Amino acid sequence: MTTPRRPPLWTQYSPRRWEVVEMVKKHGVKLTTLLTTHHHWDHAGGNEKLVKLQPGLKVYGGDDRIGALTHKATHLSTLQVGSLTVKCLSTPCHTSGHICYFVSKPGSSEPPAVFTGDTLFVAGCGKFYEGTADEMYKALLEVLGRLPPDTVGGALIEFPGCPPTLSPCLLSHRPHLPWLPLRGGGRRHFL
Repeated sequence: MTTPRRPPLWTQYSPRRWEVVEMVKKHGVKLTTLLTTHHHWDHAGGNEKLVKLQPGLKVYGGDDRIGALTHKATHLSTLQVGSLTVKCLSTPCHTSGHICYFVSKPGSSEPPAVFTGDTLFVAGCGKFYEGTADEMYKALLEVLGRLPPDTVGGALIEFPGCPPTLSPCLLSHRPHLPWLPLRGGGRRHFL
C-alpha cells in the first residue's frame, strides 16, 4: 500500500480482510499489490473480496489455487512495489506452490526483510502438507539460509498452545531474545 509521500505498509497474516481495508482507510493509502505466500484460507482467504474493493489490485503468488491470482510468481522473479524490490523465493513443502518474499530498498540503510508465510515460524517450520523433509531442508537452508545476515523476519507467528521454548544450549542468548518465553493463547505477530 503506497502513497507518493508514504512508504509501503505491509501485513502478512490477516484472514479478516476487513482489517486490511481498515488499514487502507486509516492510513489514506491505495492498495496496489497483494503478495500471497500460499493458497491456504488463512493467507489467501478474502483475496477475491479485496480485488472487488480495489479494482486493478495485483495479486501475486506461486500457485494457481490462490484466489484472484493475477500474477504467477516464480523462483527468483522480481517485482517493484513503490521503491521496494521484491524477490520471490520458491519454498515448497508446506504447500507445493509456497513463495516467500524477500523485500529490499535499494540505496537504503534499512535491512531487508523476508515474509515467510508458513515456511518459517518463530520457533520452527511449517507442517509438511504437500512436501518432504528434503524440500523443507532446501527451503530453510539453501534458500532462506542464504539470505543476507541482516535480513529481518517479517510477521513471524506463534501458534496457540505451541509457544516457543529455548533449548538449554541457547539460554545464554536469552538477553538477545527479550520476547521469550512467550505465553500461548493466540497468534502473536512479530515485526
